[in-house]
Amino acid sequence: MMKRIFNLIILFNCIMAIEAQVDGELLLTVHNLDATELAGVTSPNTGSLAFNSTSNSFTNYDGIQWTQATTDVYLGDIKTGFGNSDQGGWYVLDGRRINSLPSNARTAASALGFRRRLPNAQDRVLKQSNGSQGLGNTGGSNQISLTQANLPNVNFSGTTSANGNHNHSVSGYFSDERIRNNVDAYRNLLLAGGGTISSTDGDHDHSFTVNSGGSSSGINQYQPFIVVNTLIYLGE
Repeated sequence: MMKRIFNLIILFNCIMAIEAQVDGELLLTVHNLDATELAGVTSPNTGSLAFNSTSNSFTNYDGIQWTQATTDVYLGDIKTGFGNSDQGGWYVLDGRRINSLPSNARTAASALGFRRRLPNAQDRVLKQSNGSQGLGNTGGSNQISLTQANLPNVNFSGTTSANGNHNHSVSGYFSDERIRNNVDAYRNLLLAGGGTISSTDGDHDHSFTVNSGGSSSGINQYQPFIVVNTLIYLGE
């Protein structure tokens, strides 16, 4: 008996499932509106459901605004994509002025702490705050330049050899002579013949410098990358 009742229940469910597939009256009817039409609905009841034809998603009214109902999306959520424009409550983080946004997006941006402009994600990567940084703050650089403190701790020095002593020989010799005997005074003259060697003074040093050869060009910190847009959800 119980088995027969169980089989009848299964059969009934199958019949209802088939009927639901073919009877359009059993399907739930939801209003199909675009974003502009949704925004124009006056005083919708909390929990109202509609299909947003602009974003191709179901939206519900949470008592304040229409929010996407198909996924868990919250104000301030971030995503990346290849879309080049705002879409379905998502706005490109391009540094635009807050007062250029629709009214509901302006309200959401202010609630998130943005004052004059949206953050500009151009040439930026996302970073968690270290505790002292506010949301939306920017920092860092895409290039670094080495200073002397970044170089290895080495010194360059050197000296040249001190070899320099030398002399020069001349032909002749010096002697005290008179030009005219018994008339002129004695003079030291270089006479032909013999040989004389100069002094050997000549030792000396040379100083020199070592050129670093650098031009202080910055080092590019970019890793291989692919370019996308960063968007923030501010509601529809």
